[in-house]
Amino acid sequence: MVLNAATYTDLEVFVLGLLAAEAEGRRFLYRTGPSFVRARGGITEPNILGSEDLYRKRPKEGHGLVLVGSYVPITTRQLEAALALDGVRGVELSVPRLLEPSSRKDELRRVVEEVNAALASSEVIVHTSRELVTAGTAGSAGLTNFEIGASISGALVEVMRRVDRALPLSFVLAKGGITSSDLATKGLDVRRAEVAGPLLPPGIVPVWILPEENDFPRLPYVIFPGNVGGPDSLAQAIEILRGER
Repeated sequence: MVLNAATYTDLEVFVLGLLAAEAEGRRFLYRTGPSFVRARGGITEPNILGSEDLYRKRPKEGHGLVLVGSYVPITTRQLEAALALDGVRGVELSVPRLLEPSSRKDELRRVVEEVNAALASSEVIVHTSRELVTAGTAGSAGLTNFEIGASISGALVEVMRRVDRALPLSFVLAKGGITSSDLATKGLDVRRAEVAGPLLPPGIVPVWILPEENDFPRLPYVIFPGNVGGPDSLAQAIEILRGER
């Protein structure tokens, strides 16, 4: 079943029917966004987090890292606004160079070196080059769309894994659904985390607090889906994480 809901009321009506079906013995597997979890679990509307909530268990030290893999148009507009903030350094990953075996290693090394150098003095946004590369287009290196997506996601994971662990890191924000999933499980080796709450209304940009045993203990990790928010939402999220909002 695919549910197209415009409001929480739509979700609540659907959940009533779902509960009735489950009471008759039916079982369902869900692949959903956080809005559905709130309706299905009967969870009251959470408070939007502020910087004091994010850094209650860990002092804010160092600078933050943002990794952007999503290609949807709203993400590109959000990226432009975020890069215009003071104290933010952008580092672009060239997708054609990543997809070409002969240049991938050098491209990753360049980006990692720039990220580690810039994190000492500013927030860093690592983003893929904005021209969409698909199977059959220039720069695709003969790969399928699935292989292209996996290669890009793998590159962002590699960047995260090679961030200097000696650097103080105040937060990590992942922009894009697959990006945020892969970065959490493969880039940060997250197996469990505390869901602290939403960073932006209406509650669709959740923040995880990483566990004590992680390489970045108690680090706020922000999951920001690609096709979510307005043009300034990513910039606003960064300002909240920096304690400016």
